Amino acid sequence: MTTEKVKNDVEHSSIGEGVKKKATNAISQIKDKTGDFLGEQKNQFSVSLKNIANSLRETSKNLEKTDEKADLEKLTAKFGNNFASQIERFSHYVERTNLKDFSSDVEKFARRKPALFIAGAFALGFIGARILKSTHPLQNFENK
Repeated sequence: MTTEKVKNDVEHSSIGEGVKKKATNAISQIKDKTGDFLGEQKNQFSVSLKNIANSLRETSKNLEKTDEKADLEKLTAKFGNNFASQIERFSHYVERTNLKDFSSDVEKFARRKPALFIAGAFALGFIGARILKSTHPLQNFENK
């Protein structure tokens, strides 16, 4: 081997190492930022779930306060309170579980009960669409 070839090999390997280090650092930063973003989204989701549970409880209380204590109103109020408790328990689970464990649990649930998972995903999509539709009114196209 000539001295020139050894110098070229050393230069190429040091350039390659530098590029490799920069790429590794960039990937690490992307992972950190993605993790931070997903953590914030997870916390917002948990807060939203708690708000939904509180709204259900308020609705149930209003049903319980009606003068006429019809059986349907009592049953609806009881169902609302139970459902609010379930939502609140789920929000606490989301709050204290890390993203890796959460995704693993969702995957396990989907494998154990695929029909229920699909139904739940459909229901969440439907509710999400209704919320988006109610919060973002369509633009008026008559102004064209």
